[in-house]
Amino acid sequence: MKTLADLQSNIFTVAFLLFCASNLIANTSAGSPQQQEDDDPLSHHIMPEPTEKRQLFDVGKRQAINAGKWQSIDAEKRQISGILKRQTINAGKLQMIVVHKHQISDAIKRQSIDAGKPVPEMDPSGNAADTSIGADDTDYAYIDIGAMDVSFCTGDKRIDVTYKGFNEDKSVRCDDDVPMSVFTDAKPPKVLLSMANFNRLYTLMLVDPDAPSPKAPTMRCWLHWLVINVVENDVNKGEEIVPYNPPTPPQGSGKHRYVFLLYKQAKRIADGGSIRVSRGKFDVNLFAQKQQLDNITGINYIKTENE
Repeated sequence: MKTLADLQSNIFTVAFLLFCASNLIANTSAGSPQQQEDDDPLSHHIMPEPTEKRQLFDVGKRQAINAGKWQSIDAEKRQISGILKRQTINAGKLQMIVVHKHQISDAIKRQSIDAGKPVPEMDPSGNAADTSIGADDTDYAYIDIGAMDVSFCTGDKRIDVTYKGFNEDKSVRCDDDVPMSVFTDAKPPKVLLSMANFNRLYTLMLVDPDAPSPKAPTMRCWLHWLVINVVENDVNKGEEIVPYNPPTPPQGSGKHRYVFLLYKQAKRIADGGSIRVSRGKFDVNLFAQKQQLDNITGINYIKTENE
């Protein structure tokens, strides 16, 4: 019995040893779990779990949406850039228009001041209110008489004015200095209407825009001569409304300009004898407006001084 029991014990021991040996061999050939993970080329690319997939999908959507937004923003930027360019260009044009309106406004003010009229009120756009000139009186010859200089004396507005004893009895030229001794003769100078039309009617005037002095022309203009309805280019055939008065600047007042102006008449001025004008503060532009003098066809002027 002892022999049989010992045999069974030995068999059990041998079987256990074989089992242990086989496990050892298996573990040795397969390696450790960590080693298997390290040696597995797919172990570094573990597929995400479903939750991670959803997160990645949401991230992708946001990126796509943001990409679309950037594309939209770029388009809007280009549109805004174009709008800004147009606004800048338009702003420049509007600025030019505003400048022009101010220039026109200033010109109207200067005209009104020179004419001795009250300065017209301006609307917010810089335009003058149309309150002074009627619809039938809008076309008349305007001149900034206070600014008279040689630039006014163009070839198409030539007037030959001859004072006896000056410049060898030749016509004076614009801005000529004429001594006071020439004006001792009370008779008017010889005036040749060089550029006038033989078949038209004209008005001739002689004014001093520097009365009583160039620095303070408070009597602008002083009227020295006025002849209307001049026909056939002959001043002697016109109607003398104000008789000729030679230049008489106040002593020590400086050099005065004496301006000859020839206006073309739109029609004959009827009943010239009823025209009442004063020598002092004679408004050349207002007179031209009232009498419908529609064009200045002749300009000449001289300077003289009573020292």
